Amino acid sequence: SYLFKKCLGDITGKKLLSVGCGSGLFESYIDCSNVEGIEPSRDMGTIAGKRGVNVIEYGLIEDVDLADESYDIIYFNGSSSYIENLTPVYEKSLFVIKACL
Repeated sequence: SYLFKKCLGDITGKKLLSVGCGSGLFESYIDCSNVEGIEPSRDMGTIAGKRGVNVIEYGLIEDVDLADESYDIIYFNGSSSYIENLTPVYEKSLFVIKACL
């Protein structure tokens, strides 16, 4: 949990997207009131919801319509190893994440 918090840094007032949030275990280590999740497994997403993650979609990020510059932080907590073609997913993420100033 310490490493996860350290990697994310100060998330106060920031909107986060967890791609492949799973059961929301890692999100349960932080204040997940501003965390939205995408999860292919409805069963895992249900558990994540009980842990406080707002699961916005049961499916793949490739199929989710996300607004440009809608998140401060996007993280792939192990899910990138399950994505066959990462290039379009990472390109999509670049549009969805707010510009860093």
